Amino acid sequence: MASKIDKMTVEGGEGHPSEGGDDDDDDDVSSSLSQRSDDDDDDEEEEGEEGEEGDEGGYEESEGEEEEEPSSEVESEAESETTSDADDNLYRLPTGAHLVTQTRNNIAAYGCFFDITASPEGEGVTITGIRAGSHALVKTPVDLKIFMSRGGSEGKEEDASAWEEIGNAVNFNGLPRLWEFEPHLAEIERYGSLPLSSDFNIAPGETVGICLHTSNFYGIVLRALKQKEGEEGGKERITGREVTDKDAQISLHSGRVLSVPLDQGFKRFDETWGDFYAFAGGIDYVRHARPGHAKTGES
Repeated sequence: MASKIDKMTVEGGEGHPSEGGDDDDDDDVSSSLSQRSDDDDDDEEEEGEEGEEGDEGGYEESEGEEEEEPSSEVESEAESETTSDADDNLYRLPTGAHLVTQTRNNIAAYGCFFDITASPEGEGVTITGIRAGSHALVKTPVDLKIFMSRGGSEGKEEDASAWEEIGNAVNFNGLPRLWEFEPHLAEIERYGSLPLSSDFNIAPGETVGICLHTSNFYGIVLRALKQKEGEEGGKERITGREVTDKDAQISLHSGRVLSVPLDQGFKRFDETWGDFYAFAGGIDYVRHARPGHAKTGES
């Protein structure tokens, strides 16, 4: 097994179709995240052909005109009310929510770091789920581990002792295989729920780092580009620690990638250390009631 991952171009990587885009932006992310052995290349080309034919992996080709990338959105659903184990005076409101990220680019990696920050103007949240996907070329199933670190991921990417494991799975088939820029990727149900061992709270203004790590270099899909501000339009590279998606209660921040497989742990890879990417998927959460509210969450 090679120890490096392959960085696909944003539009039309090897073994899968292009769905259009800005060629100038493609050049910014076309350099390789890693180099693979010739055997790996052959394997991935063969699987790419299978993906194009749509005969395995659950990939469904979208038809019609290409749609614009949707912005992050929040969907609400009824959820039973529970009290927090951490604080008997802290109550969840009886309504859950989802933050769905912007659609992904044609990028994937063994794993990634990203941060979740609870709004300082709110009363905190409980994270109840994380949803993600794999690239269409991934060889499933994959092994997967999920970690968290209070205070964020910055400066901890090589320090295994700074991370708490909050979920794991062997031979996991719960990550859907996705092409880039699929219009329906803004739907929370399109992503697969990761096996969290328990919910966790984030206090107002607090940041929690998340690490997702798999056994395959196409294991976790990511986003490399963001929309440029101003009237010129176009896209540009995502930079370090910036807000990539947000709603009124939480914000997500970019982080580094893991360029080695799961069994090699938190290992630095110099060639990709300066690159930052956005998590692509969904976050399920429940916001907390204001102090003094009844357990019903009523105003």
